[in-house]
Amino acid sequence: MIRVQIDCPAQHEYLELMEGTYQSTLEKVCFAGRHALYVAVHEALINAIEATQQTYGEETRETVSLQMTASPAEVVIHIIDSAGGIPQDVLDRQYCTTLEDRLWEENGRGLLIMKQMADELWFEKTDDGRQLVGLRKRGEHTSE
Repeated sequence: MIRVQIDCPAQHEYLELMEGTYQSTLEKVCFAGRHALYVAVHEALINAIEATQQTYGEETRETVSLQMTASPAEVVIHIIDSAGGIPQDVLDRQYCTTLEDRLWEENGRGLLIMKQMADELWFEKTDDGRQLVGLRKRGEHTSE
């Protein structure tokens, strides 16, 4: 099992660093479902960066955190930001629509993609008041 945490400024220029960190970790543990997680985590990171910038401005010093526990059997990823969370009405709409319904719309696909690609998706507040998006994906060992 590998545990990783990376905290970066909520800037798009750090997206490649965060993505490289979780992708190389998933490859190292030979996680079979990693390609679906790449898409889901990318969407979560983009949402966290954009929400933080909308809340604090594009030049914010606020951070986005990626925490991951990975093994061949299971991966749990937390994306944490200080943007205040996803409004309840937005979350409620996600459970009443399908990806096909939102595919050609400008916004709103990210949560549906995450829900589709992960085995579990959840949202919670951390002890320090930040917003956590959790993703869990189960897999089995492979040598791909």
